[in-house]
Amino acid sequence: MKFRKIILFVGLILSINTGRAELANVLNLAKNTGKYIAIKVFETPDINNPLDSACLASHFIEMSVYASNHNETSIVKKYNIRTFPSIVILNSGGQLLLPVKKITCRNDIEDYAAMAVTINTETKPLAQMDLDYYNNSMNSLHLYEYIDRRTAFGLDNSRMIDDYVQLASKQDLLNRKTLTLFIEKNNINIPGEFFSFVQQNRENVESILTLNDMNFQFFINKSLDYNLENICANRDEIALQKIIDTKIQLFADDPDIVYNEYTTRYYYATSQPVKLLEQSRVFVDILLQNRENDENKPLLSLSHVPYAMHLRNSAQYILETMSHKNILNEALKWTAIAEQMAAGNKHDIYETRACLLYKLGKSEDAIACMEKAFFAVPDDNSIRRTNIGLLLVKMKRKERIY
Repeated sequence: MKFRKIILFVGLILSINTGRAELANVLNLAKNTGKYIAIKVFETPDINNPLDSACLASHFIEMSVYASNHNETSIVKKYNIRTFPSIVILNSGGQLLLPVKKITCRNDIEDYAAMAVTINTETKPLAQMDLDYYNNSMNSLHLYEYIDRRTAFGLDNSRMIDDYVQLASKQDLLNRKTLTLFIEKNNINIPGEFFSFVQQNRENVESILTLNDMNFQFFINKSLDYNLENICANRDEIALQKIIDTKIQLFADDPDIVYNEYTTRYYYATSQPVKLLEQSRVFVDILLQNRENDENKPLLSLSHVPYAMHLRNSAQYILETMSHKNILNEALKWTAIAEQMAAGNKHDIYETRACLLYKLGKSEDAIACMEKAFFAVPDDNSIRRTNIGLLLVKMKRKERIY
């Protein structure tokens, strides 16, 4: 049966013990026929291989290689294959069409093959660009194209952007198209190579992008928040202090405000409730000490975050991590002060207060406050109103919300 299968697909399927020379032949055949290439990579030969996949024949030229065969290790190294068995799918031009994938059954192969067939191969596949990047075989033009492609998929490009600084000229870095892609459409490492370049050329960057100081700080704050998320994920307190120092230097903001904002967010994100409570109390005291006499005027940090929102956020962190009634009541007071200090829309403050009241067992007051939050949401923010509406329904049903 095995013999008849091979005869049936002769010229379409090449299998068992194919090495570098055979791959070259397969690449030529693919180019001439327009077929894809499916390379199954095993650690050692297995006569009872359960991953035969003759179903690929209509679109693919198939071959198998073995990591234990010294003649075939170049394929393993080229595609950085670390688990076996794996499948490598190339387009008819020999470019990597999809990331290398570990396979365990025929369905894995069939599903991945079907995905490959649906991909448009008119441009260079992103998987091949990934491979080129990790093999350090990109010039500045190719690296820019790679970042642009990844941006369209919403991928993190901060490391690639820093690498671009090492390859590109100052003229290329100060190109409006480049700056728009890197600063406005991506997050950058802070500190990092590109960030240092932006700092050194800030006036030029603001002029080229027609940004005022507030707009520029908005984009930098976006990247600062992104970096803080990574720091929290890695529980890296050394990096936390570095980013705090950077923000203080950049915005000339009150060092105490920045330090306490970031450390409070850090303890919340890293689930350290005792330190969170202690830091939140310190933060709130500092916010109130900096409060202006005119309580109807919003007090802003130089990074344009209202102090009222800092208070609300601190209360929200306590709400989500604490259950002791005295502590929840303390956070409730913070929302009352935040409402007095806030200007404009206050639905976030009302929502946090409503949830605190609900957690304290004051259901009627909580529902009334959540209704207030619901109707305070701007008409153009339907998603926010929907989310608050769902919380309101849960409260009326006496369901758990946190």
